[in-house]
Amino acid sequence: MKRSRQVTFVLLLFATSFVSPRISHAAEEDAVIKGFTDFLLDRANDNYIYIFQRKLESNALMKEYLPATLQVARAGDLRSLLTDTKLWKRALNDDLKERKETLLNSALDKLEKLINEKLCSKGRASDLEVPCKEALEAVKNARAKKPVGDLKLSERVSLDVVAFTESAQIELAKSVLEGLKKEIEQVRTAYCEKDQPHTACVVQIIALFDAFARADYAFNCFVGGNWCWNRQRDPMIREEDDDFEDFRRFVLFFAQLADVVDAKDSDKVKDSEKVKVLLKSVTVPPVSFGVKREPHRTRVLITSYLGGAWSTAIHRNEQAFIFAAPVGVEISQSRYSGNSLSLLLSPVDFGYPLTLKLNGSDVRVRASDIFVPSAYALWGWKNYPLAAGFGYARVKSIEDPSRREGRFLVLVAFDMPLFKVH
Repeated sequence: MKRSRQVTFVLLLFATSFVSPRISHAAEEDAVIKGFTDFLLDRANDNYIYIFQRKLESNALMKEYLPATLQVARAGDLRSLLTDTKLWKRALNDDLKERKETLLNSALDKLEKLINEKLCSKGRASDLEVPCKEALEAVKNARAKKPVGDLKLSERVSLDVVAFTESAQIELAKSVLEGLKKEIEQVRTAYCEKDQPHTACVVQIIALFDAFARADYAFNCFVGGNWCWNRQRDPMIREEDDDFEDFRRFVLFFAQLADVVDAKDSDKVKDSEKVKVLLKSVTVPPVSFGVKREPHRTRVLITSYLGGAWSTAIHRNEQAFIFAAPVGVEISQSRYSGNSLSLLLSPVDFGYPLTLKLNGSDVRVRASDIFVPSAYALWGWKNYPLAAGFGYARVKSIEDPSRREGRFLVLVAFDMPLFKVH
């Protein structure tokens, strides 16, 4: 009952903001609309943070190579945790420099194992003895953090010829080993000494993982002559794999975050900004799409969406890609799979003021600009605050703003319930 009164009060407040004589003036009307637009942008940003944290927690490479950093990321709400940069510095320092099997050692171990067990395994031709020895020496120097040679970017190994014959396999293996040696020698592992910035170290380690991924691909897809037999490749370090790409972004992000502590102006970070993030983390959860994914439940909600839509006029040949932010009453049914199917009836859409804000325009917005009667059918993904669907809207005509026209839309957007009615 209490929740119902809260919802009624908020809706009444929003409605009266457009009919009250005091707020009916254009300037105040504009302020109300733009204020609500800012709220929707904040809510979309919170949903993005949620997706970031979910992908971070499920990343297999984070579990394997950065356990201390992942432990901190799992400790609570990421928005509040991000305000404590010293916490991230300690965790990343443990993963990079303190624990027995550091991230650098893990990368070098994988390279050494690849050279010994695949490229230079027992029984391979003596022609590979020298390049194998040189590649292992490059790994040894990298482990000792010894700089070798001038820093020059090497070209990737050419893999145009599939190595079916023994002689072709030997030549291609030599080429892979030589390229791997050059890439390892270009890595400045000295940047991973204890007094060096985390970001500088992480960039070098990522280069080692990239070199491993390319050499592993070259051996299994060409040197072995087996047309990329994926079961023989490393299950996690693959250039084309989304988890590996995410891992590279995650580790760089946390390294830069940790280095903020050492910046000269780190103490000048406004306390008010930290408080703002902390307050947002303890108030009503912005990521509440989960109520729509509860098994075998039908919900009635006040919901907002914010995303991009492909739009086409019904009675003429005119198409456009637009920002859409419909807000309205929604009936949502969770499916057996954990996804949701929803029907949204929306009287307003904040896509226009959102577009103005993103373009840096200060054009005054009227209530008629956001009055966009529309209806959508939307499919929501089980584990993420995202939805896609199609709908119909009555919008102002571009050619004649005094009249409205029907448009068909295909929408992909953040799924952001505001209030739960039932």
